This record gives sequence, C-alpha cells and structure tokens, in this order.
Amino acid sequence: LFFFAPTIKNLSTLFAALLLICELSLIFCIFSVVKNKAVALMTFFAVIYLQYFANSWWPEPSAVAFQYEPIRLLFPSLLLSFFCIFLKNPTTKKYYAALIFFAFGTMWNVDTGVPTFITLVVVLAYRKYQESEKTFAKKVLNIANHLAQSFLILALVWSILGILIKIKTSHWPDFNYLFYGQRAAFEFGYAMMPINRNEIWLIPVAIYLIGCVIAIDNFLNKKSTLQNDFILILTLLGVGLFTYFLGRSHISNMFHCGYAALILLAIFSDKFCATFDKKDFILIVPKFKSNAVLFSLPLMILSYTFAACVLNLSINKSLHKNFADKFL
Repeated sequence: LFFFAPTIKNLSTLFAALLLICELSLIFCIFSVVKNKAVALMTFFAVIYLQYFANSWWPEPSAVAFQYEPIRLLFPSLLLSFFCIFLKNPTTKKYYAALIFFAFGTMWNVDTGVPTFITLVVVLAYRKYQESEKTFAKKVLNIANHLAQSFLILALVWSILGILIKIKTSHWPDFNYLFYGQRAAFEFGYAMMPINRNEIWLIPVAIYLIGCVIAIDNFLNKKSTLQNDFILILTLLGVGLFTYFLGRSHISNMFHCGYAALILLAIFSDKFCATFDKKDFILIVPKFKSNAVLFSLPLMILSYTFAACVLNLSINKSLHKNFADKFL
C-alpha cells in the first residue's frame, strides 16, 4: 500500500497477482522435487482441493480466504521455490538475498513469516554443517557466524522498514501490533477453540513425525539429496505453520496450512514408486523393497485426496455434500 491506493479494484488485482505467484511457486516446487509426474500432478490437485474446495463450494464468496491465500501463503510458497533453485546451485548472492527477502516476510505476516524465516536459517545452517569438511569446532563456528549474520540482517530489515514507515506516516511504528492477534488469542483466549483428541489433525502430525525421523536419519548418515533435504524443509516448515491451527483449532484452519504435509506425502509416494522396476508395472507383479510398505500408505492417502478433488470439480453440490458427510 506504499505504492497503490487501497481501492477495491487495486486490492483485488494485487491479491489475484499474489495468489497466482503462490500457486505457481507451489507447482514449481512440486514438479521439481517429485520425480514421478503422475504423483506430482495428483499432489498439485490435492493441494488445490485442500485450499479451495475442502471447506466450501468454489467460487462462493467464502471459498477464498484472503487472510491465508495469499497473505499467509506467499512467503512459505516462495521459500519452497527458492530452495528448489538454491539447493541445485548454491551461491553466496542467493544466500544473502534469501536472508534479506525472507526477513521482510516476518513483518508481512508473523504467523507464517516467522516459521518461514526460522526454516530458512535452520536449513542453511544444516547445509553448512553437511558441506563443510573442516573440524567439528570450525563447523560450529561457521554455524554460529551464520546465525549471527541471519539475525543481524533480520534486525536491519526491521529497522529499515521502521524508518520507511516513519517517513511515510510521520510516526514510528509500534511493532507490538504485529503480535496483537497472537496475544489476543493466547493471553486472553479470543476466538480460541480446543483441539479434539480424535480428529483428522492427527494425520499431518503423524506425517511430520515420520518426516522428522527420516530427516534425522539422513543427517546422521549424510544422505543429502534434493528430496532428502526437502523432507527436512517441509517438516520444519509444516510444524511451524501448524501453529496457525493450534490457536483456533477449527478443521478448516488445518486445511489451509496442511499443504506442507501433502508435499511430504508426495515425496514418500515418489520413493514408493521408485521401488518398482518398469517391468514390474507391465507384469503387475511388484517387487517390494524394504521401505515399500512404509511409503505405500502416503500414496493411498494422496490418491484419495486427488479423487475427492476430481469429485468436487465434476459433480453437483448436493452429491458433494453427501460424499463429504459420509467420508470426510
């Protein structure tokens, strides 16, 4: 709003452009990380389904929640697309550009900007530890230097934005208001909803726990590939984004922030598909490897979500409601 008047037309155009950037970033990430293109396509439709169709019938006015898509989705989706580029060709310029850019995201929206920045800092520290061939003491020193630079950049970005706001409005910003929503919820209980014990939120939690175990195993055994690194990225980011559901534990909030779990499922499913040889598909006689059973369930869940998306797009409202009442 520094550059555009806050009219309905300008805001609608801005949100449409940001939403397009978010979805293109997710598409780029999914098709870069998932090798099996059929699984990648199912994953994208599954993400679209959770974001826009699981809670309402699009394009009803309530189908698009601007407070999440694109506002809370923007920086996490850009982070995923950034890592797709950076991990293939890391450079110092990309490193500092990312720290500066995603530091701005912490002021764009605290709910997702802070987990996004923390994920970036932790993953970059992990990469420094894995790539360094120096002694353990020097590795620790490099990581400490990285952390100091990261949070110094964060402080500088906040200071620069504060000065810009002062120039624009003639008043210094009160940064406490960035945390007003969180304080209202967690300190005073405003709009809080408890978590039900036996509900669908257990699925993404289980996915993140599996991702955490695999990420630790990859770290201990130094198995650094694009997919393995993304298991760590999506686990960290997904856990951070899950806090949006904790404050107001309505099932629709989990759908909005659950896309990281779906992309993790896609990676697990891709690993499952990789356990087959081409001749196995022709003969329909699969030769399971040791991890095939572990990764078969994610493929089934992903397939179900994809089917639900296709069903939502192709049938009428009443039939969709009956399907949702019975199965969801």
